[in-house]
Amino acid sequence: MWLLGHCVSGVSRDSLVGDLVEQYAAGRSRRWFWRQTFVTIVLSFGAAAWSHRWMAFAIVLVNQLLPAFYIRVLSHWTNAVYSAWYPKTWNWLATSAPDPVWRLAVWLHPWAWTSEIAWCGILAAVARAFVMVRPSERRLIAAIFILLNVIRYMPYVVGAVASYETANAVWASNFIWYTTYELIVIPLSILFGTGTLPLTRWASTEACSG
Repeated sequence: MWLLGHCVSGVSRDSLVGDLVEQYAAGRSRRWFWRQTFVTIVLSFGAAAWSHRWMAFAIVLVNQLLPAFYIRVLSHWTNAVYSAWYPKTWNWLATSAPDPVWRLAVWLHPWAWTSEIAWCGILAAVARAFVMVRPSERRLIAAIFILLNVIRYMPYVVGAVASYETANAVWASNFIWYTTYELIVIPLSILFGTGTLPLTRWASTEACSG
């Protein structure tokens, strides 16, 4: 019900959701209800994207251009920040930190923090720019943007699963970290940029009331 309430749009949403609930109450199985929920969300998303196809096309185009923009414009500054803090910090961890701290540092992949934070900042800023142009479509913008980035990174996740090695701590560390980054942190960055996170909406409400 939460998914139907938050992921289905359109003028017929209430009647459509009501029909699904009635059929479920009449004896349909939970599996049927989940299947219909998924189908309804996909169809609703497709209809919304088609009705705003020029905006969807613009998001797709910008998303495709972002990696080149990052490499040509921001990578120099990102590398400068990385060089300013990482080598000395990692050298200290390797030579002076207690063993538990060192092991934790390896699991947290600090060598990737600078570029990952920069990339998430770019995604949030671009998502915010689209919302400023079309504020009434913030949910659709977030959905399209997240879907595009999940599709972009999914081959890496699948490749990591395919290269699974039994009892390999390094593989487990890399898989957990990058999967969390690609499938959780990046979507959260986009949701933050579009203002669709509950915390973001609360902050906006507080600012307006203040």
